[in-house]
Amino acid sequence: MLTIMQTSKVSDDELILRYLNGDVCSFETLLRKHKNASYSVILQKVKSKDVADEIFQNVFIKIIEVLNDGRYAETGRFKQYLLCLCNNFSIDYLRKNVKKKELLFSSFLSNSNEDESYSYFDNYADNKIAAPFEEIEAEKEATILRNLILQLPEDQREVIILKHWGNLKFREIADQIGENINTVQGRFRYGIKKLKELIKQHQIEIRVD
Repeated sequence: MLTIMQTSKVSDDELILRYLNGDVCSFETLLRKHKNASYSVILQKVKSKDVADEIFQNVFIKIIEVLNDGRYAETGRFKQYLLCLCNNFSIDYLRKNVKKKELLFSSFLSNSNEDESYSYFDNYADNKIAAPFEEIEAEKEATILRNLILQLPEDQREVIILKHWGNLKFREIADQIGENINTVQGRFRYGIKKLKELIKQHQIEIRVD
């Protein structure tokens, strides 16, 4: 069994290798090592400890399956892979729980910038992060974008948040808000048009589609 001092020097890849070679304790060490970071990503999204606990367990069950099936190929990137899973599992939960739509808006409106967590507009910001400086710039742009979205009319803001933050399709949005798909698409187009106007007024360079 690894001691605390030993595990601090053992890489994620080494812990994974030890687990695959039969050392179950190595996986438990890996879980403890990243629990706080991964749990904070989930909790920021779903705003419920009970739900976060369930998603956290499902994420690590998924990781065990991937490892045991020999499908893990993220050498040197385990933490990034883990946080991405946490993010995706949380979004999937929000998408599948129509009555939990308020959680999505609560997550968007929150202004929590905890260490290890993703920013508000994950789909917008994540792909831009390649270095510490770029990460800071992406965070700034995501915050600016969020604040501009809050200036949109409520019906347009609702559709844009559900589309870009919730990753919902137009049909899914229509089902959630009780409107037909043409109305939803119209609100989205007008909202994006207005958002581009606001971006131009503020003389900032952010691309939205």
